[in-house]
Amino acid sequence: MKHIFTIIGMSLLSLSSFAGGPGNSWSWGANEVEAKGNWMHMEKLVQQKKYDDAVPKVVWLLEHTPDLNVALYINAIKVYEKRAKTEKVASRKAAIEDSVLFLYDRRIELFGDEANVLNRKGKVAYDYLGEREGKTEELFGLYSKIHQLNGGEMYPENAARYVQTACKAYINKSITKEQIFKVYNESSEVFDLQLSKEKNPKDIEKIEKYKNYADQLFAANVEVSCEDVQEQFGNRIATAPDLNTAKIIVSLSVANKCYNNEAFVKAGEYMIAEGQTNYSLQKIMSVVYVKNDAPDKAKAALLKGIELEGDSAKQAAFYLEIAEIEKAQGHQAEARNNALKAVAMDAKLKEAYNLVGDLYFQSANQCATDNKVQSRAVYIAAYNMYQKGGNNNGAAAAKAQFPSMEEMFLYNQQPGQTVNTGCWIGESVVLQQR
Repeated sequence: MKHIFTIIGMSLLSLSSFAGGPGNSWSWGANEVEAKGNWMHMEKLVQQKKYDDAVPKVVWLLEHTPDLNVALYINAIKVYEKRAKTEKVASRKAAIEDSVLFLYDRRIELFGDEANVLNRKGKVAYDYLGEREGKTEELFGLYSKIHQLNGGEMYPENAARYVQTACKAYINKSITKEQIFKVYNESSEVFDLQLSKEKNPKDIEKIEKYKNYADQLFAANVEVSCEDVQEQFGNRIATAPDLNTAKIIVSLSVANKCYNNEAFVKAGEYMIAEGQTNYSLQKIMSVVYVKNDAPDKAKAALLKGIELEGDSAKQAAFYLEIAEIEKAQGHQAEARNNALKAVAMDAKLKEAYNLVGDLYFQSANQCATDNKVQSRAVYIAAYNMYQKGGNNNGAAAAKAQFPSMEEMFLYNQQPGQTVNTGCWIGESVVLQQR
């Protein structure tokens, strides 16, 4: 093995002047017997995973039969990639890595299949060159070409590296914000397309891992404003919406709290229409609708969120939000029903009782009758709700409006009797005096 890496380097350099070979046929060169012997020996060593022992055979074949067959490059790359992983000396490791990258390029030169081979090259290129000085532009160019040639077939790790090298290029000011948004969009399309097709749980997990990595890289390296989201994606989601663009807009908008953007609203609505929604998106959309004075849309969003969410506490929180909206709309009975539904599902939501107490308290004038005792019974109903909600101030305010002894005497009633509030409230309460 002495001097073997020097020999590898010399052999690879000598290949650069060799003319292209005959496609996928076998070309054994001038010494066919020796070439076949070395090939069989090399192939056996590779099968036995004796990669160090295979190196001399690989070197001989590359030097004497460079256009032997595409299989030579498949095996040679495998041997050198394995050697690169185990080499401890930095200078030798770098030389082996360079040899691997050269062999990928040489394979393309001799046998074509550029899209496939570059896709494979991309899986190791960043590991080899990512930390080397001055390699950012070369790597960004490589991953750009891999995407250009492979589109949705780009390996997920390469799609992540595409974003990573773009981030470095952006930091170096060699690409614009518009360009890095384009890269992020393209890589997101790759991930989403593959996730839509993949069925294997392990492969799905792998794709999601690289997608999350790309998202984190982009978020960490590119300062995104709400204006950027609207400017980069607003026209597209308005005129030619697609799921990938919608997902990017929603992701960037959530990360940067850009909920007032028209782009976010359209993207959220598009995702919901396409069935690509969840509890969190429905919650955000409900808040947006409330701010935009669209209460019915807000309620619909919350009801959809309840349908999507299996956690009863989260469902209860949504019912309480619906109650708040119904209250604001003046739908008193509906507000009460949803508030009581919320606290029935989650006993911790005592504010639901306070909401009902407010509804009752504020309905006193609306529910007033000629019988002042019955009219003031509304405050007793409110008091009971405030008590359940632990609202001492509300309870005190309600108690101050209870009927007086004089009023009960005047209407021939007394404490301890049960009366019905009537009106929309329809509560039976036990009379108490203030």
